[in-house]
This record gives sequence, structure tokens and C-alpha cells, in this order.
Amino acid sequence: MLTAAFPPVRAPWVAWLALVPLLISLKGEPFRRAFRLGFITGLSHNVTLIYWVAIVMGKYGNLGFPWSLGPLFLLCLYLALFPALFGGLLGLARPDCHRPLFAAFLWVALEYLRSKALSGFPWCLLGYTQYENGLLIQLTDLTGVYGLSFLIVLTNAVLFHLLTLARINRKSEYRNPKSENTKHIATFERNFTGKILSRVKRQVRVWGYTFGTALLIMMSLFYGHRRLEERPPGHSEKSGQALRCVVIQPSIDQSVKWDPSFQEETLARYERLTRSTYDFSPDLIVWPETAVPLFFQDGPALAKTIFSLVEESKAALIFGSPAYGRNGRQLKYYNRAYLLRPDMESIQYYDKVHLVPFGEYVPLKGILGFINQLVPAAGDFAPGDRVAPMALKNGSAGILICFEAIFPEISRAMVRKGADVLVNLTNDAWFGVSSAPYQHLSMSVLRAVENRRPLIRAANTGISAIIDSQGRIMDRTDLFEEETLRTTLLLSDANLTFYARFGDMFAFLAVIMTIAGIVIGLKRSEKEINETSRRVSS
Repeated sequence: MLTAAFPPVRAPWVAWLALVPLLISLKGEPFRRAFRLGFITGLSHNVTLIYWVAIVMGKYGNLGFPWSLGPLFLLCLYLALFPALFGGLLGLARPDCHRPLFAAFLWVALEYLRSKALSGFPWCLLGYTQYENGLLIQLTDLTGVYGLSFLIVLTNAVLFHLLTLARINRKSEYRNPKSENTKHIATFERNFTGKILSRVKRQVRVWGYTFGTALLIMMSLFYGHRRLEERPPGHSEKSGQALRCVVIQPSIDQSVKWDPSFQEETLARYERLTRSTYDFSPDLIVWPETAVPLFFQDGPALAKTIFSLVEESKAALIFGSPAYGRNGRQLKYYNRAYLLRPDMESIQYYDKVHLVPFGEYVPLKGILGFINQLVPAAGDFAPGDRVAPMALKNGSAGILICFEAIFPEISRAMVRKGADVLVNLTNDAWFGVSSAPYQHLSMSVLRAVENRRPLIRAANTGISAIIDSQGRIMDRTDLFEEETLRTTLLLSDANLTFYARFGDMFAFLAVIMTIAGIVIGLKRSEKEINETSRRVSS
């Protein structure tokens, strides 16, 4: 059910009830069993969600299909630990903390931990299931994606408690007093009264959570409606600057992309597609990640074609290319994005700062050196040392290379340093025909809303897209199709959003509330144990 809520399956509503079966199975379970149940949930979800890892490792990591299942399951085992902790900590915190607010805060805290631990892997957090819900995603300019995850888990937990309450109301919990001995009637009446009061308190609490959750969702939708009704910053001649942008999707197969004999064909395809957009008079042309399969910095003959296109089009050109640099005797390779402008003599560039582990570098290489065969042939990349937007003629562009689009902090840093538009260069050809390109696109949508900046996405084989500052996909391509996109965006120096200014404050709050809930739950458990011991002794 969790996997079905993510793209390409178009069933985001499933997310709002997908956790109910897990919560039912966790009720009353001790830590170990609850941990195991959460682990089973996490493993089955992640195997079906990121199965495409086997495609990447098997086809392009030279492992072959059987061996590619190893890295897939290792990654899924790691990711399954977070739902396992969710289940275990709910059990550890005892029933008093097994309530909607605690469950929602706990889930968000674990998502935040997952986004930071071991360089971070925040792929397909629960909130991303709602990327097409234009009203609801506006909330992310306050809370980031974690606010959406919170609402979804809160709703699941409320539904669980409503189902539990309905079951209790149907079940007879007491016997007829006439069947009791006379001397036990007084005791029975006390117990009966206590059960009635307990049931009333439980009903009041559950219906209170239900009303509060409904109110919170309604407020979020109302906030989204107001944000969508607002005239986006820059939509006037006085405050905004029109940017006529073009995206080129050449759809070059990964198996021939780095073949030296195919370099001329690659550049010829980009040249043909780019020239076909001249009638649009673009201000900015965007090619994908590593679009130029050679060291552009060396200035080979093929690079002259790129300079000529910039001069002909009179447009800025952003494209990806591998690069290298020397630090003494050490040679380092970079995944780089270049920006060329006809009115500038110097070349601007940005080096990717957050690399893909086991794809662009091998962590702990001294220990895990045997995984070197998984690193692309271009070399073991080094991270860039700065996050800074690149200057356009009017405005500036914050570059996100591939994997960086799933890390909100990089987009925030670009916008805080003046980026008026976000540009995501990626090469999703590695994923083949799978769900990964759809999932990758869904996460990019929220980067635009969080920062209220439009986002241009250029993907080698798709999905390329142009997204406005309110998260609407203005235009997009299909997978493995040779296409171009043409759209006019309006840029401005709009104020920073709350999220852009303060970051993951909501996630920090979730961590604090989770720790507090666990401490309270443990103290109540200890108190219950002590009271039980006293009763047994007496």
C-alpha cells in the first residue's frame, strides 16, 4: 500500500490509510516484536519501491542480475530499520504514547534522521506522495516535505484509533451483575463504573484527535488555496523579468553515451535540437547532466560547436560535463555544470557537492575497495567545495545536479545566495524503464514550492520538466523520447520563504517531541510495573 502511493502509480490517496494495518498489528506488542513487524513493513515497501537499484547495478555496474540483488537488499535492509524503529519505539513508549501526535512526530523524526545519516538518503519520503496535490503542497514553504509526512501519519493514526474505538464499542466488556455472588456486587459496580469512565475518556480523546486532525488538514488546504490565489511574485512588468527557457532532451542511450566513437553523433544531436528552438528566441538553453561526454575544459575541437551555438542563439547555455583538477600530484574528477553567455568572456561553473555513494564515489574506500567496479568509468568523483548560483543576464540560476534535487538544504543554500531559478541537470538513463524517473521528478516539484522559485529540469532520457514556483508542472516530456520544451518563466527577487530562511525547524520540533514522548512513556511504564508489584505483594 505504501509503494502504491508513490509514482508512477497514481494513487496518492492510499498514503492516508496505508499505515493503518501496521498500527493495528503493533497494538500492545513489546519492543522486540513491534520492531520486527516494522522491519517487515519497511523491507517489503523498499524492495518494491527501489527495485530499480538492481537495474543500475546489474546493467551499468557490470554485476549481472543475480549479483545485483545483493546491493539492492543491503540498501533495503538499511532503510527498513527506520520503520522498524517506528514500530519498536511505539511499543516501547506504551499505549499512553501510542497516540496520533506521538506517532506522527516519531515518523517525521525518523525521516529526518534518514535524510542525514550516512550522507543521507531521503528518497521518497512519505510526503512526496502528494506532489500533485496543488493545494496541500503549498504547506511546504513553511515545513518542508516533513509537514506533509506529519499530516499523513497523523491521519493514519486517527483512523487506527477510530477503528479500535468502534471495535471496543461492539464488544461486551462486562458481565451481568445478577450472575455474581452478593458479596461481589459492590466490587463489580466499582469496576463497572471505572470501565464506563475509561471508555468515555477514550472516546473523548479519540474524537478530540479526530476533530483536531480534520481542522489541521482544513487549515493546510485553506493556506494552500490562499497561496495559489496570490499573484506569484514577478508576474508584472515592474517586479519581474521574463525568461524564455528551452530544455533539450536528446534521449541518448547510456550504453553508447561514453563511447568515443559516438561523441560526434552526441554533439550533432544536441546541435540539431538546439537549432530547432531558435524560432522561440530563447534566453536560456538547458542541456542535461554530463551532456558533453568529454572534458570540455580541455577545449577540444568538438567544444567549438558549443561556443558557436551560444553565439548563434544569443542565449545562455547550461550543460553538464565531467571535469578534473589537480591538488599537487593528486588528480581529482568532478561532476560539473557549465554556464556560457555570449556577452561574457569568462566561463562559469559549479561542481556537484553531494555525490551519490557507490555511484560517484565509494565511501570508506580503504575498507570497501572491492566495490570499485560499481564506480562509473569516468572516475571516482570528488565533491565541489562551494554552493553558489551562476549569473544569467537578468537574475541567477541555482544548479542542482541529479541526486542533489532530493536534498532540500542544497536548494535552500542556492536561493539564500540569490538564485532566482533552480536548474536541475540529471541523467536518469541509468534507471532504464522503471519507476525511478517518475519518483525523481516528484521530489523536484517540492523544491520549487519550498523556496517559491521556478525549477527547470533537463534529463537525458526524461523526465524533463518546467515547474513554476507554486509546484505546477507547466510542461514535461515522456521517457526515452527525443524532445524539447519551451516555456516563458517570470523571475523576481521575491522574499525568502519561511522554509528558505529557517530550514527544517518543523523536523527539529518533531525530534524534540519524540524524545519527550519516549521519556514520558518509559516513566509511565516504570510506574505501572511498580504498582503491579505492590498489588502482587499485598
